[in-house]
Amino acid sequence: MRKSFAVAGAIGLLLGLALCAQAVTTYYNLWTDYVPNHLPATGIGPNGVWSYGWDSDANGVLLSPFSFSAMDMWNPSGLRYPGSPEDGYHPSFTWNTWGHTVPAVLHRTADGVVGVFTLSVGFIWDQVCPVMIRFTAPYATTEYIDMAFYYNIYNNVDALIGFRKNNDAPFFLQSAVANGGYFAWGGAVPVQAGDVLDLFVAVAPGMPFGTYIDGIRWTSADNGPIPEPSSLLVLGSGLLGLGGVLLRKRS
Repeated sequence: MRKSFAVAGAIGLLLGLALCAQAVTTYYNLWTDYVPNHLPATGIGPNGVWSYGWDSDANGVLLSPFSFSAMDMWNPSGLRYPGSPEDGYHPSFTWNTWGHTVPAVLHRTADGVVGVFTLSVGFIWDQVCPVMIRFTAPYATTEYIDMAFYYNIYNNVDALIGFRKNNDAPFFLQSAVANGGYFAWGGAVPVQAGDVLDLFVAVAPGMPFGTYIDGIRWTSADNGPIPEPSSLLVLGSGLLGLGGVLLRKRS
């Protein structure tokens, strides 16, 4: 009887350890994971975590809940502002000023960064349209995130760069002023499966026209899913089984 308890306990212990030891570090990199002409621009990269889009609710309130819309067009003809890409993602949202159809463009550059060009809607002040790069958590874990931003603001129009989870208060909201600059951010962000992490770039409220952030780096790493309660239960059962056998031997 004791032998069977010991065998069962050992099996439970080994099984629990195996289930809890499946964690493998997963790395994400906005630049290397970037895929061109993937329409609509969702489910991109490892575990389908990346989406490229914009806030389709141009309500003039930058930090209101976003209405995420995936970019659904590629290679915007006629978009040839200084420093802007000749190919990239943009939405099919349209307005009539100058005949342009793009409040936002996202593309990859050759030097390891992602660039964003963003416009106010129809050049109406305070109608901000953030470009959004979204990371959707594939499982419950902690994401260890590093970001860096290089900017050389186009047309003397200030921009805002922010990062938040599930429409909560931003981890940061950085002003990117017209004379250009650099800043970085890093942190550990706990997530549940399906949580969204949104990096957004927008023309600063009160500013007309458009602006261009020419260098965004975003890397993230995690140690895989947090062990489920069932895995911990198997591990605990194995420990209890072995503990019971040892107590009986002592008695």
